[in-house]
Amino acid sequence: MSPARDFTEEQNMFRDACRRFLEAEIQPLMQRWREAGIVDREAFRKTGEQGFLMIWPDEKFGGMGDTDFRFEQIIIEETFRADCPECFNTLHNRFE
Repeated sequence: MSPARDFTEEQNMFRDACRRFLEAEIQPLMQRWREAGIVDREAFRKTGEQGFLMIWPDEKFGGMGDTDFRFEQIIIEETFRADCPECFNTLHNRFE
């Protein structure tokens, strides 16, 4: 297995939480948002509150302060797994 696929226990817990959140809070509303052509602002607020936005900024700016790309990789994988790419949550996680 390549090093990029080696996740820490913390990252595996992050993945589980991200998956549960997307399934409960985002996926059920995705079709409505597709039809409306916009994702509700509330979705981004909830996503941020759960720690799934802005992973890399320092905690004093509201982030986790973690530049390990694997957190972003998890968000990308789980977002596509949930068939929610149009929620564009991954745009709020790019480090560089």
